[in-house]
Amino acid sequence: MSDMHYYRPRRKHARTDARTRFDVARSAGRLSRQQAPATPRLSRAMRLRIAVAVALIAGLALGVRWFTGDAFTIATDSIRVYHNQGVAPAQIIGASGLAGEHFAFVDLNAAAKRIDDLPGVDAAEVTCTWEWTVACTIVVQASQALALWETPQGLVWIDRSGKVQQALGDMPASLRLRSETQDAASPQIGQTIEPALLRTLSELAALEADARLYVYSARYGIAYTDADGWRVRLGWSEHEGDMSEKVTLARLLRAQLAGDNLLPGVIDVRYPEAPYYVGGQ
Repeated sequence: MSDMHYYRPRRKHARTDARTRFDVARSAGRLSRQQAPATPRLSRAMRLRIAVAVALIAGLALGVRWFTGDAFTIATDSIRVYHNQGVAPAQIIGASGLAGEHFAFVDLNAAAKRIDDLPGVDAAEVTCTWEWTVACTIVVQASQALALWETPQGLVWIDRSGKVQQALGDMPASLRLRSETQDAASPQIGQTIEPALLRTLSELAALEADARLYVYSARYGIAYTDADGWRVRLGWSEHEGDMSEKVTLARLLRAQLAGDNLLPGVIDVRYPEAPYYVGGQ
C-alpha cells in the first residue's frame, strides 16, 4: 500500500482573528444580551406604598364628593320657621337665602339680618345643625299688629311702624278697621299708611275707647258705632293727644243725649271747636 500525500496551499494573508459566520452571529447575540437593560422589579415595600397612596387618593375623592353633595346642602324643606304670625314662611325662607347654601360656609348672621329687614319682623334667630343631613331653624319675633284692616281686596294688618302686610288669618291686634266698600283709599300691601292715620290708630289703641271696630273712609276719617247705635265720627288725629280729646268730647255729648228721646243718629267731633250731632228720625 503506497503512501498518499495531499497538498494544501497556504493562504497568502493569514489572519489570526478569522472567524466564521457562525462565530460572528454567536458573538453578536452574546453582545446584545450583555447590553440589554435588565427589567426593574419593585420591592414589596414599594408596592405597598403605591397601594396605600392609591387608596388614599380614592378615599379623598369620595370624601370631597360627599362633602360637596346633598348631605351638606341646605334644602328648602329642611328649614323650619316658628312664631312668624303675620308673615308667610315662604317669604321668610326666601329672604334668609339659606336654601342651596353649604352647611360649612353659610353665614347665619347675614341670614338673620336679611330676615330682620322684612316688614313685620322685629328680630330673627337662625340656627343650623348637621346630623347626616342639614336642619335649620328660624325663630321670628314678629312685629305686633296695631290693627287688622278689612278691605275690599282682603284682610291686611298694620304694624306699629305703619307698614301694611298681607294677613294670613285672624291674629291678635289692638284695633280692627273696615273700609267702606265705595272707598278707593284702601291700604296697599307693602306701603306705609299716612302719618296722621298712623297717629290716630296708635292713640286709639292706647285709649280704652268705646269700640274696637272702626270704619275708615277718606271723607270722614275714623268712625265707629257705639252700643246704642250712634255713629261717632272722630276724623283724624291732627296732633299728639288729639284723639284723646275727641273721644272725651264724644262721650260728653253722648251723656247729654242720653236723657233725650232721640233715635240714634250721628255725633261728629272731627272739629272739636264745632262738634254737632244729628238725631235719628
